[in-house]
Amino acid sequence: MVERIFSLMKQRGIRAKELSKITGVGNSTISAWKRGLQKPSVDAIIKIAEYFGVTTDYLLLGKEPPLQDE
Repeated sequence: MVERIFSLMKQRGIRAKELSKITGVGNSTISAWKRGLQKPSVDAIIKIAEYFGVTTDYLLLGKEPPLQDE
């Protein structure tokens, strides 16, 4: 899960400090995720999913949403 968060950050050019401001999650908390000392809370996962426009299932499980028929 943390790998997907940091991958999204890298793809969008977002640093931990920016993600902290946008989501309200402390910069030190994000740093602890990166070092494997903590895991994101449910609230943090929801905020990050909303910001990046992905599902919580994607962050948690790596599942992509099914394609919609147009």
